[in-house]
Amino acid sequence: MTIDELFEITRNGGKADEERLFEALSVRFRLFAYRRIWEEEEALEIVQDALMKIASQYRNIVFRTSFAAWAYKVLINEIRNYVRKRKRRGETASPGIEHESMHGSFVADPALLPQLLDCLRRLARRNLRYARILNLKYQGYKAEDICERMIISPNNLYVILSRARIMLKNCLERGVVE
Repeated sequence: MTIDELFEITRNGGKADEERLFEALSVRFRLFAYRRIWEEEEALEIVQDALMKIASQYRNIVFRTSFAAWAYKVLINEIRNYVRKRKRRGETASPGIEHESMHGSFVADPALLPQLLDCLRRLARRNLRYARILNLKYQGYKAEDICERMIISPNNLYVILSRARIMLKNCLERGVVE
């Protein structure tokens, strides 16, 4: 079910429907924010701020596009504010990663490449499905195409991607695939 479909149900529904909407937004937003700033705690804080703004405003707004487009715009603005504040303080990106743009592209430190490949192999041995989904995502396949190929729901896809990225991060930082 899409965010816009959940939104329509929420407009006519009750508290439980609203919780489903915000849970779906939370999962997708965490993944989106983390892929842009690569720091889990800050990403969670940004997502929380965005969700609070959305919760306080969404019932009173007439949308020119769609609810999902507006909600993502709120999140993107929160991410940009975070990046601006960070630049003002003179902070740089996470070690080993040099950000090129707000669209999530990055250039990894070439010295990390062998370690990254080793971690990807370990992840594939631990959970081949996670490794396949990560591979499809980074090849540029859209979420709908991955869901169709892997026979999973969009929500399940985002959960798997989030878990797989956390596993890779743990492997890169601590050498353990959990």
